[in-house]
Amino acid sequence: MEGIDLFSLMPRPQVTTKAPSLEKKEEGTFYEMMLSGLSKTNELQNKADLLSQQLVTGQIENLHEAMIAFREAELALNFVMAIRNNLLRSYQEVLSMGR
Repeated sequence: MEGIDLFSLMPRPQVTTKAPSLEKKEEGTFYEMMLSGLSKTNELQNKADLLSQQLVTGQIENLHEAMIAFREAELALNFVMAIRNNLLRSYQEVLSMGR
């Protein structure tokens, strides 16, 4: 009795390779990135404010969700402030180079 080759019965995997694209994705300008970040930060602040009002009035009882929203808004604002501070510091350094 001849043995059955189980590996020959298994389906072969279909491997397709995609050549890497040489096209570069066009990224937004610095202004667009900053505007997007500021609008997202504003949205997080508004959400935290709304949840705060709903929590105080008793419309929601999920304190956990509200605390997460507060923390997200705080972190986003801290990040924006850090970027602002670095931009101001860089601007002041450029100004001092011209003197």
